[in-house]
Amino acid sequence: MSDAGRPAFEVIELIDADPTAFGGPAAEGLAAPIDQPHTPHRSAVPSVTMGVLALLLAAVLVAVALPPLRAVERPGRVLSFPPLRRQLSTLDGHLVFAEPPGTVSSAGLGAVSADGGATPSPLRNLTGYVFAAPNAHFTLSGEESGRWAGFWSAPRGSIDEPGPIGTPDAQVQGTPASIDTYGNETVIVFGPVDGRTFSVRTYDLGRDASLRFAETVAIRDGVPTITDDRALADMRPVGSIAEYGAALDAVLTPGESAIPSTNLVFVQYAAAAGRYTLASVPAAHETMLPMLHFLMPQGHERTVRGTTGWVVGDGVTPDLLGSGTGTLLAWVEGGRLILVIGPDDELATLALADSIRPATDDEWDEVATAATNTPNPLDSSIDADVVLDVGTTAEGDAYSLTATWRDPFALELCAETAIGRGCSYLMEVPLPVLVPLQWGSSTFLAALVDDATVGQAFLVLTFADPAIAPQAYPLVNQLIGYGRSLPGPAVGLLLPDGVATAELRVDGVVVATWPFSPPG
Repeated sequence: MSDAGRPAFEVIELIDADPTAFGGPAAEGLAAPIDQPHTPHRSAVPSVTMGVLALLLAAVLVAVALPPLRAVERPGRVLSFPPLRRQLSTLDGHLVFAEPPGTVSSAGLGAVSADGGATPSPLRNLTGYVFAAPNAHFTLSGEESGRWAGFWSAPRGSIDEPGPIGTPDAQVQGTPASIDTYGNETVIVFGPVDGRTFSVRTYDLGRDASLRFAETVAIRDGVPTITDDRALADMRPVGSIAEYGAALDAVLTPGESAIPSTNLVFVQYAAAAGRYTLASVPAAHETMLPMLHFLMPQGHERTVRGTTGWVVGDGVTPDLLGSGTGTLLAWVEGGRLILVIGPDDELATLALADSIRPATDDEWDEVATAATNTPNPLDSSIDADVVLDVGTTAEGDAYSLTATWRDPFALELCAETAIGRGCSYLMEVPLPVLVPLQWGSSTFLAALVDDATVGQAFLVLTFADPAIAPQAYPLVNQLIGYGRSLPGPAVGLLLPDGVATAELRVDGVVVATWPFSPPG
């Protein structure tokens, strides 16, 4: 068809076209392209074009005249963290497995005072809180932990008051502050503020953000408080410093390096499959799952003994345990945070946890004996003595008999009574061996065999009076760890009156003997 046959029309340019003006629906996206006819002549509508240009020019002039818009920072909010409800305490920590998975190898009874009572918690006067960014978690080294921060405070002049780390080199809340850094950790100690000294620790925050955080921490009416939540940035509350201390104490101490400490009650069993541990501390609150998640993020929730617990394991090496692969269960029961750690899988460890019950007196006596031989490796005052025997002499005085093996082949046997401490020191000790020790009017005897000795070993006493039957004492493995160990099974005792001969027998064969002169 020729151009002459087409109807006449004008092409009009639409700026910010409104399809509803033509009766169409409102556009929800980009309009489809229109195939418009080509024409060599286009005419626009001058009035429309000039009007739009005038509006655009006015908008530009207004934008130049007005200052740029700025985001207004919201005011800070005050956050307080009153303590959660504590669970009623019904357990004292004297717990054992119904069927021991091995022999008792080490234990801890919690620190006790001079009168035999439990010592107060070291956190008794501490108040504070822990905060962490998403995916941040505790690590032993502090590295690669993500952003997290915590603070604690104690009354000025108290035994728990945090001391300055260095010379004060800043001001925090108008008081002198010392600041130190260790890798990604920043430590700030300042005060006093309202009669309290504060310690702040932050990770991956840097000096400026750490100082800003420190400026906001407070204790108001005994409650941990953040006076400006903007200093937290994306960090969120995890739990109280009491929860942090209790959970960390429980998780860190009963692993392969079982460290006796205040409030921690634990017993470890040595078995062919590995080491099993049952430990507990007083729980800060009725639930401590957020803090356990922060300490061990690779875990998951699981019902343990009718309550929600935290489980880490099934082939995962726990970050904090140092006890190899296995399973850790943690839950709050009877006012205590209880842990079960073992080399087995999750189901087997859950079954073991279900068997927990209060110990009998005899069972706890065995635990207490193991605790006597379990020193704190962090305490340099602890020696390497292994307690072989304790009791009362014929005169009614208390005594203890200890043995110390000093590599490579030296044995020290010591007795302590009311008159003091006496020792016998043997060099180049050939094993097996019998070692007598005369101290005061008492005679002691120790027997020791090499760990490689095959068979059952007994110390057998025969008496000058044939009417008295021989007495046999089994040698037991005294391997404890932390330098407190003997090269094999041993036994020690205070000799009763009338002994004529002492023999060390292995599978009925006499391997060492010691004669004693009968009393004249």
